[in-house]
Amino acid sequence: MRSRELNGQPIEASTRLIEVRGINPWESRKAVYEVALESGGSAFMRIDGTNYRNAERMVVLVDAQRFLLHWRADRNELHANEANGNPDTWVHDYKFDLAANGFAHGAENPVPLAEVGCWLKPNVHLPATRFSAKDARLPSASPVVTFTNGITRTLWLLTHGAASFPVECSRNESELLSRCCGMPGIAPQSVFEITHAMDRSD
Repeated sequence: MRSRELNGQPIEASTRLIEVRGINPWESRKAVYEVALESGGSAFMRIDGTNYRNAERMVVLVDAQRFLLHWRADRNELHANEANGNPDTWVHDYKFDLAANGFAHGAENPVPLAEVGCWLKPNVHLPATRFSAKDARLPSASPVVTFTNGITRTLWLLTHGAASFPVECSRNESELLSRCCGMPGIAPQSVFEITHAMDRSD
């Protein structure tokens, strides 16, 4: 199977960590990612080290189309209308212009990563005939993606043809998210691993 490309490059190379910076010891360290867009331009995103939970906050590089598929999988989710939209509808999101303005600052002021969750949603199948323990099917489960923050900036990336992009999630959900949506061969990393920001909460 031929690998997908964006601007002549394999999508595995369409998102890259370009720098980790902190101007002084009192400033939180930031990791900056460059995300390739279909136009040939780039969007810039960041994850900030904080004084706590740096080992529990994870960054996963996701394949945009697989991510969208698993976001759409939860048809009863609060943001199902947004998930099941397309670029023609996404540009009318009430915060779309704010996302565009945020990305317009480029590498000098990157936008924060979206915060997402990933969990297994049970799919309980019951037979059409009268219920009995004998003919009931065993429940199964499918991975679904949900948002805590960052829906509109994700819609902006999808509208502009980003093939992959980084997102933030908790450590206990990062493995599932990486397995169902992640870029092949790229493991989740903690904010501590990326920025070397030390927790100071104690």
